[in-house]
Amino acid sequence: MKLIWASAFSILLFGVTQPGLKTDSPNLDSEINPNSFERKLLSQAIFEASNQARIERGLKAFKADPVLDTAANYQAFRMWQEGKMEHEWRLDKRFGRLGRRVSYFGGGFRRMAENIARNFILKVESGEYYFPNKDGSVSYANGEIIPNKTYRQLGYDAVKDWLESPGHRRNLLGDFDYMGVGVSPLQALKKGPNFDVYLCQNFGSK
Repeated sequence: MKLIWASAFSILLFGVTQPGLKTDSPNLDSEINPNSFERKLLSQAIFEASNQARIERGLKAFKADPVLDTAANYQAFRMWQEGKMEHEWRLDKRFGRLGRRVSYFGGGFRRMAENIARNFILKVESGEYYFPNKDGSVSYANGEIIPNKTYRQLGYDAVKDWLESPGHRRNLLGDFDYMGVGVSPLQALKKGPNFDVYLCQNFGSK
């Protein structure tokens, strides 16, 4: 439990906040480098892709909220530490459920919902084979080098996946006014030079 508390404290100090509308930040279009991964950039990309999806459907954009940000980051870090995706931690009476997490970090919401995901940074289609090279790069069988995704691309892909899932889509396009985004550190995979990242969206209305 000490490790969880340490993460919660770090999140309180370094919580990620996002602007509400799309920006032309060139940093979002930079390829993700595992050695200098910036959680804030991916959080921003997810926030902007989420609002873009809503605006395209005639819905109002989400506003950023620091309480939801902190709760979402806690959940992303917790999933990273536990190595699995869960909405609830059944034995944890303080942080086990969304309502309790949000309440602990400040509360103020009458309705809440949560989306979670686990995404990969390598720009390769699901199910396709790739091969590590001696120089640390990755390629297809034909020798074509495979890059990592940009922050904007990974944010877009995460939102696209949520929109293709009925329950997640209902939350993302639901009648909520605020959203917070949580991003974990990268997790190196045991098989091959790829990394994954745990993501969380917390939605709320006051």
